[in-house]
Amino acid sequence: MIDMNENDLDQIIADCTEVLMVKPNDYKALLNRCRAYGLKGDFDLAIADGNEAFRINPNDYANGALKLLYDLGYAYLTKGDFDLAIAYYTEALKMMPNHYGSLRERSKAYYNKGDIDHAIADYTEVLKINPSDSEILINRGLAYANKGDNDRANSDYIEAFNILNDRGEEFYGDGDFDLAIEYFTKALKINPDSYECLFGRGNSYYHKGDFDSAITDFTEVLKIEPPNVYKALFNRGLVYFKKGAYDLAITDYTEVLKIMPDDYWALVSRGDAYNNKGDIDRAIEDYTEALKIDPNACKTLLIRGQVYAVKGDFDRAIADFEAVLKIDPYNVKAIENIDAIIRQIKAKAK
Repeated sequence: MIDMNENDLDQIIADCTEVLMVKPNDYKALLNRCRAYGLKGDFDLAIADGNEAFRINPNDYANGALKLLYDLGYAYLTKGDFDLAIAYYTEALKMMPNHYGSLRERSKAYYNKGDIDHAIADYTEVLKINPSDSEILINRGLAYANKGDNDRANSDYIEAFNILNDRGEEFYGDGDFDLAIEYFTKALKINPDSYECLFGRGNSYYHKGDFDSAITDFTEVLKIEPPNVYKALFNRGLVYFKKGAYDLAITDYTEVLKIMPDDYWALVSRGDAYNNKGDIDRAIEDYTEALKIDPNACKTLLIRGQVYAVKGDFDRAIADFEAVLKIDPYNVKAIENIDAIIRQIKAKAK
């Protein structure tokens, strides 16, 4: 069978049709046109070609009979003809008893038909092949629930949730925030009150720059009142800061400091918020408290020095920049800031 690109489907159909006008029983042309129709969503036409191809050559495994049976099953499943879908998937499974796709799709056909026991049997076989198939775990859980077997249903839901949450964490760690959001969202459909998933998705939205969605998730976390609630408060404060909502950021940082009075980053972040809104005295107070916790924090020393300089308190500004140079003798920003103050003092003296 030929490789098929979505943009080439119409041309493939035209080429195969031309071949079939000359050779109506050309198996490969029927097979390829069947696949092209299926990929386009023209299932009636796909089924017609597939049935004809299978009639001509039902045992041609090498040229794609298994794939053809699977495609026909999918076409009938999509049309809602579950009996014929099951029949074609069953034929495919006679060729390859552990064919993952056929088992997976046949399980759905059985479930949609209302044959719950056969659906569970197929779900279980699928999970022997791929125990991490979260969708099938959820589906089997639904099937067990349909039978009133709530213990097994809950066991499947929990397993699916753990898989989805773990995948979300993995993608988040890899920096793939779109996929992290996708998996956290799937997990939240199982357990909408999972503060771990809400927190992870909120962080993913934050790193994507979707600040409104991040705020929504962090706010939901705070409604649940999880352990370490200060983390959600702090992160929501970060998002408010990024949006320029400095008063709201300050409120969240202040709540963090009620829980964790010596949290260095909450003090620095609140100082930054005060600084950005022009309340430089309070900014200095927070930077000073932060520096009591970490006296060697060069970045905070630099920022406080710059704020002192804005106030015109050059002695304290220079003292902070010199403190930076004691820790980092080649710190370019500290040297440049001292030079700028000296030039400013000389200019005033003229």
